[in-house]
Amino acid sequence: MPQNKHNPFLQQSADKWPGVAIIIPVYNVAEYLRECLDSMLAQTYENFTVFAVDDGSTDDSGSILDEYAKKDKRIVAIHQKNAGQGAARNNALDRIEALGTFDYVTFADGDDKVQPQFVSQLVATAERTHADITICAFHYLESDGLHASGRLHEEMFLDKETYFEFVLSAGARPTYHGIIGTGGMVWNKLFHLHALKGVRFLTDKGLVEDELFCLQAGERSRGNVYFPGMLYIYRQRPGSDVKQSSIYRKMLAARILILEHAFSPRTKLIATAGLVAAAVDYFKRYEKFPPLNLYEHKEQAVKACDKGYLRKRILQRFALMCDHPRLAFYYVVQRRIFNSIMFWRKR
Repeated sequence: MPQNKHNPFLQQSADKWPGVAIIIPVYNVAEYLRECLDSMLAQTYENFTVFAVDDGSTDDSGSILDEYAKKDKRIVAIHQKNAGQGAARNNALDRIEALGTFDYVTFADGDDKVQPQFVSQLVATAERTHADITICAFHYLESDGLHASGRLHEEMFLDKETYFEFVLSAGARPTYHGIIGTGGMVWNKLFHLHALKGVRFLTDKGLVEDELFCLQAGERSRGNVYFPGMLYIYRQRPGSDVKQSSIYRKMLAARILILEHAFSPRTKLIATAGLVAAAVDYFKRYEKFPPLNLYEHKEQAVKACDKGYLRKRILQRFALMCDHPRLAFYYVVQRRIFNSIMFWRKR
């Protein structure tokens, strides 16, 4: 029997607990999938259903899902032709919305895992604070064990503008950068179904879809809260999406769209800061200028820096790209050459 401190709902019968749907997109993660699903079934919370969507895997992922679905009714295995992570998540969201029996939705990736109190603490915090979006902290899982990167912050309520900044802070490095749990990933968030009504992921494989999804949910949310529970375990592995060289291109494409969702002068500055940071990363990674008019964002970028939403160093690099493109290109090439020399010296 789990401890009360891990599950405050134990004093109630399970059928009175809020219903939680957990969406897991799955693509060629057979090596880690059992560990992920076992962590779900070890939850101290009982009233949940896992919607695991096999996105046309070519390994044993699909058969593993079927195996678990047969032995535990809390796991629903869904199979589809390969269409990408966004489409897989949307498939599950459509089913969840049609069923109409769930109060909350959260996410996980098939190569990650969660702590036993992942669902119970998220739901307890959401119910206590009446938040439509509840955000927790997380560990990184590497070959030598669990690691934390950053700092924890005491529980705090986030209004719409602050939530917008919280989601984009990982890229733009404003006030909330460094707090464990900031960023636009969906897997450390619990969404009330109210905030997700009609919200779906973009299915274009050429962009990162999580940030925009989180911001669209934030537009509908009546309140948001962050608390410092280290509940999610994110696996660092070479083949993951964030390790692929295309991540900078995909992030820039997403940030261009996000700029259109700014709804106030403050969020416009925050969105501009995110776009500028992504543009600088794109230029550094690919050694070519990003496909947008840089100069039209320079004035807003200066204002964003003055307000603390953008680091001065990023602004300086962006300004160099705008005003002296040849010099900017020279510096980025010189940086690559220097890094190569240092690498071979260490060898």
